[in-house]
Amino acid sequence: SGNETSIWIPLAQEIELDTGRLDIFATDGVGNIYIIECKLNSNHEMKTIRSQLDNYAAGISDKIKNLGLNDFWIWFCEEIKKNSKNHQTLEKIIEEKIGKDDVESVLKSMKNNFNENRNILVFAVDKITSNLRVSIDWWNNSVDTSTNYPTFALEVRQYDADKSNNNVDVSVQTYPFNLEK
Repeated sequence: SGNETSIWIPLAQEIELDTGRLDIFATDGVGNIYIIECKLNSNHEMKTIRSQLDNYAAGISDKIKNLGLNDFWIWFCEEIKKNSKNHQTLEKIIEEKIGKDDVESVLKSMKNNFNENRNILVFAVDKITSNLRVSIDWWNNSVDTSTNYPTFALEVRQYDADKSNNNVDVSVQTYPFNLEK
């Protein structure tokens, strides 16, 4: 959408596409679309993380092309409800995060981003490696990230857990974008 927000809204996990099962699908307080692939550095499939993200973006684009935007939106809302925490609707998830007044504008922006094939691709990893940095830099310098497919990494590390009250402390590092901004 070209807008920035500080509100992160995970919508669903394990959405099944013809090109694979994406790990996390998310939006934010202004309706940006996030496709997230999670990998541990020790996972032997870590080298395929780029192709997996590309496959998911292609799968979404292909589904929109084949179904049309209106039927895609119906399918998408059903998938969110089926694969979201507590099987909530898309509207309910967004409302809980940003309030009832802004739900329609976020949904409208999401539809527009789907229609214009604007997605943000995110690597969620436990270690941002030098190879991943090179891949992200190459990608972001090769595509027009102002309109389509900017890519970044989130390094998420658990460093303390208090099992008595289900608290987990984590540190998050981003590359190359500063999420504080």
